[in-house]
Amino acid sequence: RKRLCLLSLPSKNIVVFLKSRNCEYNMIKLIHTSDWHLGLRFCGYDPSYEYELFFKQLTKTVVREKPDALLIAGDVFDIPIPASDLLERFEQCLKELHEACKTMQIIITSGNHDDSQWLEKQTKRWSEWGVHIIGQLRKRDTSYDIGRHIITIPNADGDPKGYIIGMPYMTSTTCPVLSEQIPTERRLPTFMTALANRVEMINMTNLPVVMMAHCFVLRERLPGVERQKATMVLEDLPLDYIDY
Repeated sequence: RKRLCLLSLPSKNIVVFLKSRNCEYNMIKLIHTSDWHLGLRFCGYDPSYEYELFFKQLTKTVVREKPDALLIAGDVFDIPIPASDLLERFEQCLKELHEACKTMQIIITSGNHDDSQWLEKQTKRWSEWGVHIIGQLRKRDTSYDIGRHIITIPNADGDPKGYIIGMPYMTSTTCPVLSEQIPTERRLPTFMTALANRVEMINMTNLPVVMMAHCFVLRERLPGVERQKATMVLEDLPLDYIDY
């Protein structure tokens, strides 16, 4: 559908750029990160210095590239509820990133190390910096609110430029049951496809669509694995509806 170009930073594959070359008007630029694991200690070693280097590198990259969105796909923190000083530093980082590019959206989804409920509660305090957090599934009446997982990326005129589908961390056993007839191992790909289908309904001008999730993607199916972890098989992804 749309030609994509992926570029990675020379210093490790922490930051990835995505551009759609369908046409200049539809081009979208993203910085894709995940697994920051703030608060992690390596055998007692505190990597705060390395985190500071990462924050500086990321901020410089945002200044240089002026992306439409920064994606943080799960495991922001290494512990469910971070200490106050760690939270304060993360908030400072978000503020600095926003100041570096005020038109950039920052989209965060939960990972298995995050407390999804606590993380989502931070939305209001960080929303002024263009932060969107998708930590949990929500129901509206008797059905799941699928629309809240879809974030529109606007252009300079406020019109849609692309769409981000945000998936919180889930496994096949914790995934929403859209139909009792769907077997457990098919729940996760079925839910992903439902999200992609919803975007397809509103994406009338064939804009870029990106799905972000904290999960494993395997080349082939392994018996029992999908039940134990947040695992997808490549052939199960809704690739006809998403570009990255």
